[in-house]
This record gives sequence, structure tokens and C-alpha cells, in this order.
Amino acid sequence: CCDVYEVILPASGRFHFKQFRCGDLNGAKWKDSMLEEAATLWDLRHPNIVQLFKICLDDGHTGIVVEHVE
Repeated sequence: CCDVYEVILPASGRFHFKQFRCGDLNGAKWKDSMLEEAATLWDLRHPNIVQLFKICLDDGHTGIVVEHVE
């Protein structure tokens, strides 16, 4: 239901973009799932959990941006 991409921005560094692409774009299931995951990440602060940077709701690019980990 989702794909994860590594994004490299010269001025900002490396990030991961987790793109949600489940269900129809007007439905609420994929959006609820994404927002639930984002809310959980936002509330958790721990060295072993990736940090949430942004939620993207643009058509065709709906997902979350999180810190890069190796």
C-alpha cells in the first residue's frame, strides 16, 4: 500500500518519503492510516524511532517525510 523513497536535498540532507497510494484518492482509509502513523510518530521521541518532519497531502504525492536512517 505504500512505497518508501530516499530523497537527497543538497541544502537539507537525506530523508525518506513514505508515499501512501492505497484505495481511491477520495476515500478515507489510506488517509486515516497515514494520519494515524504520522500522529504516532509525532508523539514519540526516542533515538531508535525515526523523526517525522512533514505530512504531504498533495495529489499524487501523499505521504510522510521522515529522517533518514541507515
